[in-house]
Amino acid sequence: MKKIKLFLSFLVLSVLATTLTFAQTPDSLFIVGSATPIGWNIDQAIELDKNPENADQFIYDGPLFPGEFKFPVNRQTDWQQDMYMKDPENDSVFYHHLGGEEDDNKWVIAEGEESLYNVVLDFTTMVIKINKIEMPPAPDSLFIVGDATPIGWSIDQAIELTKNPDNSQQFIYDGTLGTGEFKFPVNRQTDWQQDMYMKDTVREGSFYLHIGGDPDDNKWVIAEGEGGTYYVVLDFNTMTIEIDKIIETLAPDSLFIVGSATPIGWSIDQAIELTMDPDDRNIFIYDGILIPGEFKFPVNRQTDWQQDMFMKDTVNEGYFYYHIGGDPDDSKWVIAEGDSGLYHIVLDFVTMTIEITKLGAIPDVLYIIGSATAVGWNIDQAIELTKNPDNPYQFIYHGTLVPGEFKFPVNRQTDWQQDMYMKDTVNEGYFYLHIGGDPDDNKWVIPEGEGGTYHVVLDFSDNTIEFALATSIGAVHSGHSKITVYPNPASNWLNINLGEKNVGSVSIYSLSGKTLHQAQVNSSSTDIDLTKLNISGLVLIKVSTTSNTEIFKCMVE
Repeated sequence: MKKIKLFLSFLVLSVLATTLTFAQTPDSLFIVGSATPIGWNIDQAIELDKNPENADQFIYDGPLFPGEFKFPVNRQTDWQQDMYMKDPENDSVFYHHLGGEEDDNKWVIAEGEESLYNVVLDFTTMVIKINKIEMPPAPDSLFIVGDATPIGWSIDQAIELTKNPDNSQQFIYDGTLGTGEFKFPVNRQTDWQQDMYMKDTVREGSFYLHIGGDPDDNKWVIAEGEGGTYYVVLDFNTMTIEIDKIIETLAPDSLFIVGSATPIGWSIDQAIELTMDPDDRNIFIYDGILIPGEFKFPVNRQTDWQQDMFMKDTVNEGYFYYHIGGDPDDSKWVIAEGDSGLYHIVLDFVTMTIEITKLGAIPDVLYIIGSATAVGWNIDQAIELTKNPDNPYQFIYHGTLVPGEFKFPVNRQTDWQQDMYMKDTVNEGYFYLHIGGDPDDNKWVIPEGEGGTYHVVLDFSDNTIEFALATSIGAVHSGHSKITVYPNPASNWLNINLGEKNVGSVSIYSLSGKTLHQAQVNSSSTDIDLTKLNISGLVLIKVSTTSNTEIFKCMVE
């Protein structure tokens, strides 16, 4: 009998000892689960705070989402550690789960109950209190600003976030972020005294309300090399932020410019290819002429116009966006009347920003002056060039040049302080804009023995200049010849009459000197079918016989 009593006493003491062991407060405690910001990544389980006023209490202040959670005593990834779980009979009580046992009773946050929570586990009573913290409503509007954003610290241009149409407590930013910092003001006030939402430096993945005027300034950071397109969601139910990098870069392998503002118009098969920065494949550059009209940037020259393109962001000034080929949107940039000129355009595919810089204008009028010209250096008599009626980029001089020098001023001001176009001494066949008053003075030269009648074309689409001695194509028709060319203007055909039976030749040239057509004539006249030549505009027609050579100007419609 004594043995039985002793055994029972031992059994009671053992149970009491075990119970006391279960109720001991652990050294540390963590929360893990699909309801937490870190999910089931136990190696990242969030450590609870020990109550400084009660060593037997652990506290979690943070967001909980629809899902499950429990409390391990460490972050071991084999999941064999002890944990504290929900009493299956009472949600407000927890118990000590021994590592390796099969029981797995978790707490649950129901759908629609996501919020900030205050959770307290008391190891003297084994009671858990889960208190939902009622959050203030989300602001009416929210903006992003910072040097990581495309607008930098220009708060008056801060980019407005989009309110989630399916959740009024969420704001979304879908755009580029480069290396730098950012935060979220509630308006664009330039005094920087407005309320903002800033990074919670204690709770990872959370934000807090900064009261306007307070000194705290906790910003998020995009590290060097981490720029790209981001999808950012701020959830005011839980005061949490998700920052997901979705695309490294949208930069294509090649990029082109097309449009009525460009030298090739809407001929997409001739679209002008931009230059990729050799040191940064996210940068594309266009250096060239733009005239009044529109333009955009396709990724290739497909003539079906179904390719992807990059178009003007009509909401955020200075930005562009990715147009999916075939979609109906068609947002183009516009060069206004009077803004023709040489442009430097840079597209940055990290920030999705575009910089359009006008370097110089196509002049309204242009003159020639110099000792090689008929007026010498009398600038008040400078000879005005003709603008090519078929090419707005071209100015033409057709006349005498004698041995001497010349250049091209934009007006006849006698103080010589006007802008001019001068010889590019580095690149043969090019000219550049001389700024009035600068000391450079690079002129073209007609050498001794090379005077004559010249045909000179300045092309502002590529800043090139072409010279052709008119003697190589003869003098322009004086009107005192037996040779006739008609009709003028011509459309479908052109008749060349040599005036007598003769052997001759006919050549048709563009105003820049390019040969468009050549043919032999073995009778007194010949007809030229213009519909087969793809010619339009003003041309020069050189007719040569055994006794004469004449040049005729003709308009082909």
